[in-house]
Amino acid sequence: MEENKIEIKIGNPSNQETKPLKKYYRSEKISYISLLVSAFLLPLFFIPSQFTLLELSKVLIMVLGVLISLVFWSLSGIKEGKFEFSSTALFPSAFFIILIYFLSAMFSGSKMNSLFGQGFELGTFGLVFIGFALMFMVSSVFKTRDRIFYSYICLIISSLIVFLFQTARLLSGADFLSLGVFKDITSNMIGKWNDLGIYFGLVALLSVVTIELTKFSKMMRFFLYFISIASLFFIALINFKVVWFTIGFFALIFFIYSISLKMRGETTKSENSSGGSKRTPYFVLFFLIISTLFIIDGFRSKHIIGDSMADYFKVSHIEVRPSFRGTSEILKGSFKKNPVLGSGPNKFLNDWLLFKSDGINNTIFWNFDFSYGVGIIPTFITTTGILGMISWIIFFGLFLYIGFKNIFIKVGNSFSRYLIVSSFLASLYLWIVNVFYVPSAVIFFLTFFFTGLFISVLASENLIPLKRLAFLSNSRRNFIFVSILAIIIISSITGSYVYFQKFFSNIYFQKSLNSLNGSGNLDDAERYAVKAASFSKSDSYYRLLSDISLARLNSLSSRKDLTKEALNNQFQSIFQNMIKSSKAAIDYDGLNYQNYLTAGRVYESIVPMEGAYKIAYENYNKALSLNPKSPLINLTLARLETSNKNNIKAKEYAIKSLQLKNNYTDAVFLLAQIEIAEGNIKEAIKLVEAGSILASDNPVAYFQLGVLKYSDKEKNYKGAAEAFEKAVAISPSYSNARYFLGLSYYNLGKTIDAIRQFESVQSLNPDNKEVEFILKNLRDGRAPFANAAPPIDDKPEKRKNLPVKEDGLKETKKKEAKQR
Repeated sequence: MEENKIEIKIGNPSNQETKPLKKYYRSEKISYISLLVSAFLLPLFFIPSQFTLLELSKVLIMVLGVLISLVFWSLSGIKEGKFEFSSTALFPSAFFIILIYFLSAMFSGSKMNSLFGQGFELGTFGLVFIGFALMFMVSSVFKTRDRIFYSYICLIISSLIVFLFQTARLLSGADFLSLGVFKDITSNMIGKWNDLGIYFGLVALLSVVTIELTKFSKMMRFFLYFISIASLFFIALINFKVVWFTIGFFALIFFIYSISLKMRGETTKSENSSGGSKRTPYFVLFFLIISTLFIIDGFRSKHIIGDSMADYFKVSHIEVRPSFRGTSEILKGSFKKNPVLGSGPNKFLNDWLLFKSDGINNTIFWNFDFSYGVGIIPTFITTTGILGMISWIIFFGLFLYIGFKNIFIKVGNSFSRYLIVSSFLASLYLWIVNVFYVPSAVIFFLTFFFTGLFISVLASENLIPLKRLAFLSNSRRNFIFVSILAIIIISSITGSYVYFQKFFSNIYFQKSLNSLNGSGNLDDAERYAVKAASFSKSDSYYRLLSDISLARLNSLSSRKDLTKEALNNQFQSIFQNMIKSSKAAIDYDGLNYQNYLTAGRVYESIVPMEGAYKIAYENYNKALSLNPKSPLINLTLARLETSNKNNIKAKEYAIKSLQLKNNYTDAVFLLAQIEIAEGNIKEAIKLVEAGSILASDNPVAYFQLGVLKYSDKEKNYKGAAEAFEKAVAISPSYSNARYFLGLSYYNLGKTIDAIRQFESVQSLNPDNKEVEFILKNLRDGRAPFANAAPPIDDKPEKRKNLPVKEDGLKETKKKEAKQR
């Protein structure tokens, strides 16, 4: 009975009696503590600021933990003159993956973006390297059972904190404990809503395995049951199919595994426990039944169980990613173009733009740039070519072979079996998730952490050998090893510095965006963007600087306090800054179509100045070559041609845009504007009527149709009113539609109805002086524009800008978002 109890001691017992306490703090122990603390903080750590991305905080804590661990492990090796690490085929295969990633990054055409990106993209070489370094370090420093089990305790404690935090917010509302980071009810410390489900799936899996394969006190067992049920609650609430299928599969496998062990006479409990070796793992069976019920529920048109829980707690979440079929199409195209090394790490978007299905353009995701495929592993394979695919197949093949081989090997005691089975199942669960999903940094790094633990367990049980490299006895070998370790230490310190730079640059980038889009303070926006670019270069920062300069350029036209000379000087200065920023973006990443769109906008803003059209056209064409299936870029070229007074070419690009996306109303309306400019109002009305049919739920389509009929020489106010009524029916807050509907009603002799429409516009826009002026005239029995003085005139349909500054169709957008 005693042999199956778990006895936990701090440190290695054999060492505790022979080494003084101060040795606890040697370099190797610091290396271990660094990883243990990082693993504990990984799910919990965040910076309570709206300017700090949650994902970047997770990346930073793990990068620092791994690199600090690597530095002190290296120092420990130098001090002791030797290294010990697990000798497994997984390490050469992992090194092969890292090598392929590095070579692919070097030949990607965008080195810095593939190597490091902005710091938080999982597809970069840097974070893949950190992941495998984490795996290696965990396997090297978690040498004893107690160290391995402490990592389990850390996971359970951190999961309890996550559970309590998320439950408190779920019950108290999204504003409770928002801390400037968690803005809605699905926001959480792990990442996306589905990531939280995956995390609790891992916790549930480990809890169930621990319950079934170990013997604890009643209090500890009660705690484990509580954690399991708590995890199951959030898995059910989140209701992510990948988790249910994986948990159900593992429950079935583990149920069969437990029964097979008992049939072979290997007990998972004490022989004197209730039921002895014939005891059925009922708790595993319970999880299997629950998983099966939710899987069946997931195939129903209405998810009775899942939806009822979500409705009760008022939780709504939608996440979009390419399907397996869509990802496979991208993979085929990428392999044809770059068969050996792929397009490069962190370059899935480039492949997506080139090889996505034509049918995507007729969905609501037609202009969405997907940076990942259906899962992170398929994404990795897509971007690293055939060599990358082979390297991952070898790695997974070895992992599965080693795992399934060792979980059936007879070991000395039940605790050893527990550590082997639990660490393998946890790592396998996480790798499966990485195949079928793109996880957050927390799940991504936990995958490598548990894989390292699995290797460490096998080494501690002597199921794989330990490799010892001693170099003190040989001066030549000593020089080589110390030089290599010095390089590792310097590289680790440099890597930490690089990621700190990227961390701060992202903070300033977010501050700049907030200033630009929030307060509209261009000075603050520019100052923060410059700081972001000074900490770490990125084309995103340079594009932002260009956009800020463009906003400044547009605001110059309203400056009345400047002389002509001062105005010209400011124009020249701002324009040069725009050119400088857009060029820097292209220099950083010459394969990002957005950089060429930004450069094109810079020169389009000064058309018809000499040479501007040509440079804008060249940049837009380059963007089109990188994103050839984009209706938007074709439409952008069409608009450039209209600015250049070339309606024939403008029509060609607009028609091409419609060929790519046959329900693209913006292209239809541009064609209509061209017809209007050429005096073909009737043809324009036909085009817009066709556009309104293509987009029957688009209020803008009916609004533009109404404006055309209102502007027609035949004064078709009735037809205009009908179109505006449809626009208002779809979007009751569409102020400009109500504005023109009111004018249409007045011209039809329905003054009372006209007043009601303008009253509605006024309620939505209380500060609009023109609407106040029109209402006063109508109430006094005068025409809407009687006694009008500039800037108000009686031809609002011919103005450059709409009469009401639209806060814009918020209600419609919310409805569309809900439907999506």
